[in-house]
Amino acid sequence: GSMAVESSLRTERGYLVWVVQVIDPEKTLHRVIVDPSTGKILDDVAMNETLLADDLLADDFFGPTGLPTT
Repeated sequence: GSMAVESSLRTERGYLVWVVQVIDPEKTLHRVIVDPSTGKILDDVAMNETLLADDLLADDFFGPTGLPTT
């Protein structure tokens, strides 16, 4: 039920990763980090913002970010 709304291949902390913005059925925006060589999901962070209308894009809430520190 989730839908990818944007993706980009970029370097984060010296590693090449896919950064995918996904909207779940509850209209919560997620930032998903994917290893491009294995397809393994490295991180999935639910953003604090929830989309209020179907026609809004994730870019309205999500700017360029790095990997979270853990």
